[in-house]
Formats: sequence, C-alpha cells, structure tokens
Amino acid sequence: MMITFIIGFMDRTNVGFAIPSVGSELALTSAVFGFASGMLFPGYGIAQPICGWLADRGYGKALINVTMVLWGIAELSQSMVHNASQLVAVRFAIDLFEGGIFPDLPAVREELVRAF
Repeated sequence: MMITFIIGFMDRTNVGFAIPSVGSELALTSAVFGFASGMLFPGYGIAQPICGWLADRGYGKALINVTMVLWGIAELSQSMVHNASQLVAVRFAIDLFEGGIFPDLPAVREELVRAF
C-alpha cells in the first residue's frame, strides 16, 4: 500500500518536471499545461466518493485491481500524446483512476486487520 502512495505522489509531482521537454515538443503554453495538471481535482472528485462507497460495501480488493490496471494503461497512453487536448484527456483519465485507488486502501487494510 505504501508503494502505491509513493507512486501516486511521484506521478502528481513529476508532471511539473516534464514542463520544459513536453511543453516544447507539444507547443504547450503554461496555461494549457496548468489546465492539464489541474485535471487532478475533477478526476479525484468524481472517483473518490464512488470508489469509497463501493469499497465500504466490500468491493475494495476487486476495485483496487481494476483501477490499478486502468491507471497503468492510462499512464502508458500518456507517452503517446501528440497535442494539448490529448494531454488533458489522458491526465484526467490518470487522475480518475488514481483517485479511485486511495479510498479503497483503508477499506482493504481494515479487512486484513479483521482477518487476524
């Protein structure tokens, strides 16, 4: 679980380090890049309540598996971005799936503690 938190934090912060190379390749303005980075909030805002509710009903383990696979696919698709609209869409998908993981982790941890 800790590794998932570390990878998620690295994903959110490393976008800022990519500005010089990605911005020049895709001809992005700072406003567009800021908008793409800001997709974190709507993605998390949509995914966390829904996935948290599902995790509380006992679907936490399955939900973590599904959202981690989808998160990985979205991360891989980020390498195939060719313009600003694709970047915004991919960042939204990444943050949507990443946001679905974090409310599930405490629910799964609670299940593991109850098992012992």
